[in-house]
Amino acid sequence: LDRGFTKADMASLAAKNPQLFSYSAERLTYRLGVLEAQGKMAIIASAMDLNDATFAARWGNNTLSMLSPRRPDVELSQTPTLNWLSSVGLSHLEVQKLVSKFPSIFNYAVEKLKTTAQWLADIGMSEAQIVQAIVSVPNLLAYSLENKLKPIAQTLLDRGFTKADMASLAAKNPQLFSYSAERLTYRLGVLEAQGKMAIIASAMDLNDATFAARWGNNTLSMLSPRRPDVELSQTPTLNWLSSVGLSHLEVQKLVSKFPSIFNYAVEKLKTTAQWLADIGMSEAQIVQAIVSVPNLLAYSLENKLKPIAQTLLDRGFTK
Repeated sequence: LDRGFTKADMASLAAKNPQLFSYSAERLTYRLGVLEAQGKMAIIASAMDLNDATFAARWGNNTLSMLSPRRPDVELSQTPTLNWLSSVGLSHLEVQKLVSKFPSIFNYAVEKLKTTAQWLADIGMSEAQIVQAIVSVPNLLAYSLENKLKPIAQTLLDRGFTKADMASLAAKNPQLFSYSAERLTYRLGVLEAQGKMAIIASAMDLNDATFAARWGNNTLSMLSPRRPDVELSQTPTLNWLSSVGLSHLEVQKLVSKFPSIFNYAVEKLKTTAQWLADIGMSEAQIVQAIVSVPNLLAYSLENKLKPIAQTLLDRGFTK
């Protein structure tokens, strides 16, 4: 209605494209803005029927080309999202880069983006640092505050980082916020144990394979009977594995097979182990199972483990 549609227009469009109602208001605003800016409103029905990738390929690239110093009017009026990005301090070129990297930004309400940006300011990042961070890692704006960003911040604070330290690290490595708290805890533990905290910024910039090759093997070599202190204090994950009953050698084997175990919250691992106990496995059997197939701990209970168990029960197997 805000775009000038009558009720009759809306009813006709909805009848042809009922999936329209699955859109967020922001996603719809984006599509309408793109079509309107390019004079393509006559094909709105067929355009709304396209998935995001096809729509972006067909029309989005044209819109991106319009986000340039030659067309400031498009940046400021295309959608509330582009208007907000400009108000935060992004240049035309920065907006273009951000939208190119993260076109689904238009699926998020501006209020969500504002809230995330305000939180980054609250932890001490300057406006320039926030701009740099969201241009570098634009999906940072879409992360959940409660389930992603705040746990990462708390992990750093628990390790003795100040807000200033955290803001500085986040400005240099905004991809830090893509980590799980457990993955971050693991990396911090590895670096701390090896006296390498001075290189934290560059170490956090490495992908998992490179980090493991450079530092992880050293950590694995420390998980031996000669260094029980490392096993018990390195991360909550290693501490939990020990409490379940795994020996130093078993921990070493498990981590070597499944280093991404550190990407999972300990509560998730506990829940899976408890479910294995609930179906009747002994502690020794659970240890044997997770050392043999460690990614078993990462499987979804609802979508993987319980359906397998139910299939066996349906075939007459007892617990």
